This record gives sequence, C-alpha cells and structure tokens, in this order.
Amino acid sequence: MKKYENANGDVVIVALIYVDAILFVSNNDVELQACVEEFFKHFEGRDEGPISWYLGIRIAFMGDTCTLSQPEYIRALLQDFGIKECHPVSTPMVENFMTNLPLTLTRMSSKERSSGME
Repeated sequence: MKKYENANGDVVIVALIYVDAILFVSNNDVELQACVEEFFKHFEGRDEGPISWYLGIRIAFMGDTCTLSQPEYIRALLQDFGIKECHPVSTPMVENFMTNLPLTLTRMSSKERSSGME
C-alpha cells in the first residue's frame, strides 16, 4: 500500500494493489479522478466506477458508513462443512452451555461436494 499526500497534506490518495486488482481511495474526489486519469495514461485497464467488491470482500456504503462483509466466503465455508441448508437463529445454543464432549469439524472434499455426498 502506498500513500501520497499533496504539499499541504490535506489530500490523501491511497493505492491498494494486489496483482492486477488496483483500488484508489481518497478524501478528495477531484484529486482522485485526476490520479485515476493519469494512471490510465500510462497503464492499460478500465475504471469500473464506485467499488462494491474487492478481493472477495463486499463493500457497501450507506451515508457515512462503510460496511465490509464476505458473504461468498461464508457460503463456501457452510458448503465445505455440509451445513449450507441450516437456518440461522439469534442464539443457536443455550447461553453459557458447557460440555465435556469433544467437538470435531471436518471439511468435505471437493470430490464429496461435487458428488453430492454429505
């Protein structure tokens, strides 16, 4: 991650780069647009507009709030552990429940998932 500031230090532009996924963020929309335009003068690519996903992370904006979540990762975990069809509840167990039984979780192999074995 690289951080750039203008001479007065009031504009910040951050470039997040992971292989071929590049995300520019800034506290100044005008300077951000100028930075993106300058970037594309030197490199091939396309501006995909406002971000909603980055590296498997869902990014949602509502007012001044930014929410990050990983719904696809959670779905994959549920599938891997064979509990994709379970239904969520607010408290899945009795609160403060303690047991001496060993807890074992096993992942299904990709072969088992593709054949429908559970």
